[in-house]
Amino acid sequence: MKKLLSIIITGIMALSLMTGCGSTQATEPENKLEAIKSAGKLIVGTSADYPPYEFHMIIDGVDTIVGFDVEIAKEIAAGLGVELEIKDMAFDAVLAGVGTGMIDLGVAGINPTPEREAAMDFSDVYYKASHTIVVKSENVSQYKSQEDLKGKVIGAQTGTLQEGVAQEIEGVTVKSLGKVTDLILELKTGKIDAVILELPVANSYANQNEDLSAVKEVVFEKMEGGSSVITAEGEKELMAAVNEIIAKLIKEGKIDTFVADATMLAEKLAN
Repeated sequence: MKKLLSIIITGIMALSLMTGCGSTQATEPENKLEAIKSAGKLIVGTSADYPPYEFHMIIDGVDTIVGFDVEIAKEIAAGLGVELEIKDMAFDAVLAGVGTGMIDLGVAGINPTPEREAAMDFSDVYYKASHTIVVKSENVSQYKSQEDLKGKVIGAQTGTLQEGVAQEIEGVTVKSLGKVTDLILELKTGKIDAVILELPVANSYANQNEDLSAVKEVVFEKMEGGSSVITAEGEKELMAAVNEIIAKLIKEGKIDTFVADATMLAEKLAN
């Protein structure tokens, strides 16, 4: 009888252990969306040198990352019911970060391209802007079309769509740097002749610097894709949630408000 009782108790303990292991496995996140909700935090990568999309501003004595991309990231985090963590990094690091798992989302005025779409997933477009160049104000009359860029040194941010377009312009030398702020410094010191930027960004830097001007006559037609949020490939559940939130923001007109507010903030930097 004692031997039988011992066998029964041993069997019950083994079954209990098996059940416990099974329940642990069942609670493991099945995808990135579940993992984010389980962690209670959304990690978003951005490149905070691109006003009014994302940029640094001192608020109540604290260096703070602001901009309409940041407001969109806040809405996504709120929609998922989690806290938001913003990581400031070089633009090309944002693109790589979703694949390595360093960040959950990239929100940095990112344009979809076939090459990028082969390596990451893109949300629906949430904002469209035309693209132009920034030059020294004293030279603005020299630029009426793309033809006037021949023989010039053109600056573009590393890893961006602007860099690719600059490389396709016949007769120019392209200088790529990781930060737009560094490109602007190169322009101001005469090391490059122009910088390709999205129009709101070009206007922001022109407003902040009296010696710089945005050249609206020089428009790049191939760069009208718009800005999207990126995730790692195959994160269908997370992307579906992001697209749902973006659609709601567009429908409610909030993104237009975010853009207007961020543009006003960026203009304060010029004053």
